[in-house]
Amino acid sequence: MEEVRRVFSGLPVYVGVEEGYVYVKRTAPMDKRQFKRYLETCRRLGFRFDRRGERWVKPLEELKIA
Repeated sequence: MEEVRRVFSGLPVYVGVEEGYVYVKRTAPMDKRQFKRYLETCRRLGFRFDRRGERWVKPLEELKIA
């Protein structure tokens, strides 16, 4: 978890755990550069976008930082 928080440091996001999933959610507006970094990081780490929760999620057991 701390490694995921480190990867997203400097971005206005919240990283949390809920029901066996790690999730990343925006907490404030981002400029284009920040938003691009946010999307690229989520995709690189294998997160999937959950439209209902408007956040990126990944099963906790699959969490490995490369």
